[in-house]
Amino acid sequence: MDYDKREYKILGLVDYGDENRSWHAATSVVVIMTGWKLGESWSQALSYFFVQGSCKGPVLKKYISEAISILQTIGFTPCHFVCD
Repeated sequence: MDYDKREYKILGLVDYGDENRSWHAATSVVVIMTGWKLGESWSQALSYFFVQGSCKGPVLKKYISEAISILQTIGFTPCHFVCD
């Protein structure tokens, strides 16, 4: 646990980033990333949020859909998805 003085919030609690926070301690982090594999490979985190246990399916679907929509808006064409 840590306190972010700039954001006035405790880090390490369950936090989905859209004001959907709880006072439960987070045990995992979900990271949504994009990557490129043509010539030089790279990857970039698009978002992350702290969860307790595993992330519920409807919540994960919401954030993955938002990420795909944002990528399409800026001209990327997502072609596959990996969940680990």
